[in-house]
Amino acid sequence: MDSKDGGFMSVQYMKEMLLEMPQRGIADFADVPKGGGFEYSGPITILSHFPRYAAKVVELAAKYDVLYASSARLISGGHCMMFSISFAFNRNDPAMMTRVKHALDEATAFALEMGGIPWKPNFMEQKMIMEKMDPAARKLLQMIKKNLDPQGIMNPGNWEVN
Repeated sequence: MDSKDGGFMSVQYMKEMLLEMPQRGIADFADVPKGGGFEYSGPITILSHFPRYAAKVVELAAKYDVLYASSARLISGGHCMMFSISFAFNRNDPAMMTRVKHALDEATAFALEMGGIPWKPNFMEQKMIMEKMDPAARKLLQMIKKNLDPQGIMNPGNWEVN
């Protein structure tokens, strides 16, 4: 407990907060550095990778001097999980915002190296996924997008294959 390597979660104590709809805990986290902002990635990965993701988020927070929060959500009976990696920032501190961006980009690169894939990826995460994607899969994605949306009006800027 003292080293922060582990601990206990009292579900009974946290029950009300965990059942809150919408959950306000994340919004509260966003304003910890005052100035209200946070970015997150939620890669889907296998459960056995949890310790490595947990260690990585702590490592990145220290490396970039940013505040972090993380959680895991089991998916489909526990064969995989979504691991939430969140970093808070003050919108009036451009240097802090830059550090958060670098931390998040590195977290996404780590997830991709581990075989994970971001849930609801932002533009940068989409680009990183496509760079790692097999060229045949990328070509298939481009073909499907072009055939379904020849005018490029459906969700422009997302999953753009150059």
